[in-house]
Amino acid sequence: GSIIQAHNHDFTVIFGFSGPTLYLMLPQYYSMLPRIVTEIPEGDYSSLHEFFMIDSYQPETEAPNYAMGAFLAQACNDMGTNRPTPEDSIAAVQREPAVIGFEPIWLCAWWGVDGDVPPEHNDFVTSDTPALAIHGQMDPCCGTRWSEELANSMPNLQSIELQGMGHNPVTECRSSVIDAFLSNPRERVDKSCRNEVALDNWQLE
Repeated sequence: GSIIQAHNHDFTVIFGFSGPTLYLMLPQYYSMLPRIVTEIPEGDYSSLHEFFMIDSYQPETEAPNYAMGAFLAQACNDMGTNRPTPEDSIAAVQREPAVIGFEPIWLCAWWGVDGDVPPEHNDFVTSDTPALAIHGQMDPCCGTRWSEELANSMPNLQSIELQGMGHNPVTECRSSVIDAFLSNPRERVDKSCRNEVALDNWQLE
């Protein structure tokens, strides 16, 4: 990340969550970051209009393609007593008001009662079953550090990072890697296609 100061406020420009944060959810906008980091300290916020897609804002949003209630019912119950407290969630929203939009799990503080999920449910997975992890290089939340951690307890885990892609890296490379893995899960997949999406040049001015 890179910390810059503008009008006595610190802004953290990173591929992730911290506040206040420029959220990089769409990989095609990463090339703008050097220009933004340069312009904001000088009081020029014009780049943020495009970065935050102001012209694409829809005040009346469509229903998501999944049921939030069903998601929270499962996710909050799976957390058991590890759920955040109301105080934790309130503090998180005070630090970064947009966090609820990106991390609805904070709502679990008020979601029903603690389930009977055993504590070991949240332990790291330990398995020698072959598995495949696919990451987008520009994914702000689910990068390769997660598969690197899992590899400690899953010796047959393979992972691939797709260049220039974000949270949902749909590419021809992904399809071919999945096909190869499912055909022979114990054979090392060919990752040579991982850079098929070219990176854009940095925008410096």
